[in-house]
Amino acid sequence: VLPAFPLILGAEKKKTYLVLFQNNAELRPTGGFIGAFGLISFEKARVVNFDVFDVYTADGQLKGHVDPPQPIKDYLREGGWYLRDSNWSPDFPTSAARASWFLDKEMGYKVDGVFAVDLEFLRILLKETGPVSLSDYNETLDYRNFYEKIQSQAEKNFFPGSTNKKDYLTALSKTLFRNILDLPEKYLTALVQAISLSLDGRHLSLWFEDPKIAQVFTKYGWDGSIATIP
Repeated sequence: VLPAFPLILGAEKKKTYLVLFQNNAELRPTGGFIGAFGLISFEKARVVNFDVFDVYTADGQLKGHVDPPQPIKDYLREGGWYLRDSNWSPDFPTSAARASWFLDKEMGYKVDGVFAVDLEFLRILLKETGPVSLSDYNETLDYRNFYEKIQSQAEKNFFPGSTNKKDYLTALSKTLFRNILDLPEKYLTALVQAISLSLDGRHLSLWFEDPKIAQVFTKYGWDGSIATIP
């Protein structure tokens, strides 16, 4: 996998990825309902931009109508199809390509790949990196209490157009990134093992537009694809 990292991290040109935050407490085919998403950009192996959005902010900008799969009509009672339900295929490359398409149509952003993470991924990560302190919220999250804290902030004083969830997830994501970058070297092996465990368990799935990169992750079953049995 290592030879692909320079390409992934924008060694040759800036790369931007869509990160789907899937709530696996509300099941969907690729792991959970997409309640929020992020856009992360790398250039010359550095994070140059990271923004988090509430999925409904994007979905409200879709111009035109996209007819959803019949089960979405029948069981979710939705008349249209949006980014929030784009992960309707259990084959992650299929759903990832659809999510990328919706993002382009809703917000005009084109991405070089799509990553999906769920709450179990965050639990595994927090267990290795240790607690995260959010000074703006006077809170400390660890692998035992993070779900309760996130849900509480998402629902606190909620009203249409509220940015509570977006602001909280932004603060959490950026603090977690800083903690990972500052992690002592002796913890790096455990961190890599945690990420590997998440990839194997499909709590983290990766899809890339570049077929040369994509085939590396397909080889190890880390792209969330459904295998074809001969």
